[in-house]
Amino acid sequence: MESINGGKFVRSSVTLTETMTLDDSNSDTVPANIVVESSIMTVDDSVTLTVGDNKTIIMDIHNTFDDRRINYS
Repeated sequence: MESINGGKFVRSSVTLTETMTLDDSNSDTVPANIVVESSIMTVDDSVTLTVGDNKTIIMDIHNTFDDRRINYS
């Protein structure tokens, strides 16, 4: 991961290499935000990402869900 210009934005990336469907069958039946741990997601040419109704993908540009930033106490 790389901080951009010393700021709070973190640049990290992930590549989707398998076809994936995010819908009521695997991400709950209510409207849902699906957070990707990286700030950049690349989808390979040979695969498909399908996002179902009432689902939203959010890129974690602030690295919010990094375990080092969460206080579990």
